[in-house]
Amino acid sequence: MKKIWLKLVLGVSMVFTSVSCTKFIEINPIEQIPSQFVLNNSKNVEAVLISAYSNVASGGFLGFNVPVYAELIGDNIALNEIAFSATDFTGQIAFRNTNILNKDIDNLWQTAYRAIAAANTVIDVVDNNRITDGTPATTQQRWKAEALFIRAVAHFELTRFFSKPFSDGNGANLGIPLRIKYLVADDKISRSTVAEVYNQVIADLQAAISGLPTTNGNRATSWAARGYLVRVLFDKRDYAGVVTAGNSFPGPFGFTGGAYSSFRNTGNVPANAGVVFQLVNGGNPFGDFRPASVKYSISQGAGSLKEALDASGTNDFRAGINGVVANSDRFYSLKWDANLINVPVVRLAEVTLSTAESAAQTNNLTLASNAYNAVRGFNVTPYTPVTFTTQAAALDAIRKERRLELMFEGDRYHELRRLQTPLMSEVKNGANVIRPAVPYNSNKLLLKIPVSETSGNNAIVQNPD
Repeated sequence: MKKIWLKLVLGVSMVFTSVSCTKFIEINPIEQIPSQFVLNNSKNVEAVLISAYSNVASGGFLGFNVPVYAELIGDNIALNEIAFSATDFTGQIAFRNTNILNKDIDNLWQTAYRAIAAANTVIDVVDNNRITDGTPATTQQRWKAEALFIRAVAHFELTRFFSKPFSDGNGANLGIPLRIKYLVADDKISRSTVAEVYNQVIADLQAAISGLPTTNGNRATSWAARGYLVRVLFDKRDYAGVVTAGNSFPGPFGFTGGAYSSFRNTGNVPANAGVVFQLVNGGNPFGDFRPASVKYSISQGAGSLKEALDASGTNDFRAGINGVVANSDRFYSLKWDANLINVPVVRLAEVTLSTAESAAQTNNLTLASNAYNAVRGFNVTPYTPVTFTTQAAALDAIRKERRLELMFEGDRYHELRRLQTPLMSEVKNGANVIRPAVPYNSNKLLLKIPVSETSGNNAIVQNPD
């Protein structure tokens, strides 16, 4: 085990960065507490923390798989215009026929749990005072808070792919294995309930908020943890909690810049244009959404993204010729249309729209109106602010705005499940249905837990067909 950790420490000495789908380092699964000889000084402990960041930010997780898979399962992309083969791992995900041997899903699972394991290592080292080189306690506590943030993010995003939504049975269904401590070789962790996972994620984020600084380069901050907490509470449908958590925003953030400014940040510099937390990138990991790729185009037809964009009007820069381009009979958004893009993981716009709907859900129509106007007023010129007078009108407008604002960021699929959509995400090729609609809580929507987990853990219950 010492050899594994020494290799890890020597191999991770870079600034926290994400480069498309490129892995920074191959990390063996962490199952045991590493030797104190390895993790008794600040350099080595921080290297483990950076490895946790690298995994959660990699193409296997937030840097590609998490948002793109959600879009493929949702209804924003015109899947009928993509030539997937029958054995294509990505096609299996898009058409909801995955199996335990899907290598892309295995990569998602393994990458997330490597991040969790590295985070648990840092937490254990700090909690048990293993560092002996005089590193200040304030530094150690910051590292622990960063690790808690990473652990929360990884558990939460995994749960949303491998488990039924919280909205189905208030979290009573099976979630994922909740790993919050070291494992030894013969430990077999069963699946916790969705509610148990969410409770742990919320606790980790709340602790992270208390321990993180407001500025921390491009690593986790208290603002990043607050923004993620809003996402979790909103997905849980804890609308009163969202209003409370969202009250601290906008903080130092604002709706600034021009069209898609949030998607034009580049380099290892602090985020701007309303980006709360970003992944610094050396390219554009979501190039498949660019018009030049001629790959992931905008869905068309009844209930489609194209219909929603058209209804928003040409004064909306996301919908007009400045936001959408045509290529033959296909249409493409310009959101990701740049060579270099730092991936905005949490944006002020998402936090504000979640607060807007949560305010409407709790009949605070004044807050709902103000939050909605803040987002739509930035996107539409000229714009006349609205004042909602009914809850129904507020919810309808806010949900339409959310789809437009967060398209191609991995939000839509989870939104359909949160709203308990009776029949979701049908795909047609002409008159032929090539992906049937299914209820929001259908087993068909669940990714299969990979064989790399089930073969070595007989406590795991597989997702049903």
